[in-house]
Amino acid sequence: HLPADVREFLLYTSILNHLNSDLCHAVTGHNNGQNTLEVLERNNLFVIALDDERRWYRYHHLFGEALRGMLNSERPDHIATLHQRASAWYAKQNQLDEAIRHALLAENFEQAADLLEIIWPMMSESYQADPWFEWVTQLPEAIVLRHPILCLGYGWVKLQCGDVETAEIWFQQ
Repeated sequence: HLPADVREFLLYTSILNHLNSDLCHAVTGHNNGQNTLEVLERNNLFVIALDDERRWYRYHHLFGEALRGMLNSERPDHIATLHQRASAWYAKQNQLDEAIRHALLAENFEQAADLLEIIWPMMSESYQADPWFEWVTQLPEAIVLRHPILCLGYGWVKLQCGDVETAEIWFQQ
């Protein structure tokens, strides 16, 4: 039996793969993330420190999975907002892959599209078009069509796969 604020902290931060004080504050709206993480670790509540300075943590994967299940059943209306907050935090930290992942999970497709346009040149130059394409295919087609860089990238990936006809359609868009 945990205090209500600790239980809420666990539920809300369960959407995160890695936790630190600032990210927890951004997601939960409460400014006690570092203290809460340290208390959870001291009490062996399935929290694992990822660095010697104890700035970054993660939940044991089964514990995190159980927390996400509880969040989904108890507060499903909070999930999109939590992911949106995480996406905004990651975008400010210039960690665009995590920002995109959370924007997609929040179903904030416009935000995801904007971030995907920003990250396209970097991913294309470093031969990471496949993961980029995986993200873009999660967007509704109407949103992709409103973003010229996404159309270009989509066409480029199709061209690389040898699908010239589909590539041409996307290039024309």
